[in-house]
Amino acid sequence: MVERETLDRLKTMKVGVLMGGISNEREVSLESGAAALSALKRQGINAVGIDAGRDLLEKAAGEAIDIAFIALHGRYGEDGCAQGALELADIVYTGSGVQASAVAMSKTSTKKMLKAFEIATPDYQVFEKRSFNEKKMALWIHAPAVVKPANGGSSINVSICKKDEEIAPAIAAAFESDDEVIVERFIDGVLLAVGIVGQTVLPAIEIETKNGFYDYSSKYT
Repeated sequence: MVERETLDRLKTMKVGVLMGGISNEREVSLESGAAALSALKRQGINAVGIDAGRDLLEKAAGEAIDIAFIALHGRYGEDGCAQGALELADIVYTGSGVQASAVAMSKTSTKKMLKAFEIATPDYQVFEKRSFNEKKMALWIHAPAVVKPANGGSSINVSICKKDEEIAPAIAAAFESDDEVIVERFIDGVLLAVGIVGQTVLPAIEIETKNGFYDYSSKYT
């Protein structure tokens, strides 16, 4: 009943699907946005796609949208920037708010929060590009380890290092995406994804890949 009422209400509004953006996950976002736009239109909702760059608010105003469906990926789309801009323009949007988006997008901030609430998380170390010293790093960082850009998604420039000599090149690759890199202790285990819609927790899904790593290729090809 609630879902029907929500759908009927949405049909009286104009939804702007924000996609594309200016991050290195632009192409994936365009695909996600196109899929969301198609699904909304199939439900009879007045929806329009918006390639949301730095002119996001200008385009949103030009389309006179009532709600923004955020299908942006990566920096500027998932990190609170787009959310903050939409709040300034008093446009309702999907997903988490500014603070939650900013914290969740930053792996460093997320790790600190997990530690603060005593939630188990792999040991880690953060490196900054401007002060990175490979020789010092090699003294106390050892494989197996996972190297990730501290901000970003889609597993871009994420590496699983099984040997010590793989770590420094992996950090260099991660620095191509971000000025801050996080190195975690590798945990061999089962990968689960759990979706949450409103207050409803969806069933857990186990993710298996052919190469043992849920990388960009495994996610999108």
